[in-house]
Amino acid sequence: MRRTDTHYHLDQVPDPLGLLHRCERDQLALITPSMNPASYRELLALQAKSSTILQVACGLHPESIHADEEIEEALNLARTAQAVGEVGLPGYERKVTKRDVQVFTKFCRVAADENKALIVHAVHDQAEPALEVMLDCGVRKAVFHWLKANARVASRIVACGYMVSVTPEVTYRKRDQDLLRLIPKSQLLLETDGPWEHQGPYQGKASIPHWIDDAAQYAAAVYGCSLSSWWEQHEQNVDRLFF
Repeated sequence: MRRTDTHYHLDQVPDPLGLLHRCERDQLALITPSMNPASYRELLALQAKSSTILQVACGLHPESIHADEEIEEALNLARTAQAVGEVGLPGYERKVTKRDVQVFTKFCRVAADENKALIVHAVHDQAEPALEVMLDCGVRKAVFHWLKANARVASRIVACGYMVSVTPEVTYRKRDQDLLRLIPKSQLLLETDGPWEHQGPYQGKASIPHWIDDAAQYAAAVYGCSLSSWWEQHEQNVDRLFF
């Protein structure tokens, strides 16, 4: 059965082709968001070499500052991309500016106009402002990647019909475990955000897509279903959002 890591930065690892071969062998699939236009082109080249990459999304990572020319290029590419992302509002490296909101709004409009999946980076207190922008733009399909919002905001996101993803941190971190219990199984996705390093039992290791198996076991236990039935549900979620 196919198992999909819905958020893996394949262009950020030292040997992407080697990792793709491992994923092919183990029936793991990937959704790969881009950081910028150069990242997007690199991921497209990798996708041409492997059916393991289900979709490549075009976006601009919001934690970085991008020149006007790069923004326009990314927006043009996003219009013909398979999905839009990773885009959103910064929450780690710097404070949100009016320009950040304007750029995110433009990507939301592309996703709405083209009816594409939107992969959203909006952590902690930026999740609700991002949600408001998405609703104003009429975004229909989206996932809040590795959401870290409070229960009220998470419940709003779910009520609006959007999806939420969790990482292997759900196996040991209470914040993520509490969030999972708010998400219907028809709106949950799994990801690693690799090669980002997690804490707990994963500390000091670059994330690999195989770690979603750990998150899947935890999710199946919470939802009270078998692991196989959870994976069937998960892949239905993937198809509904991205295809």
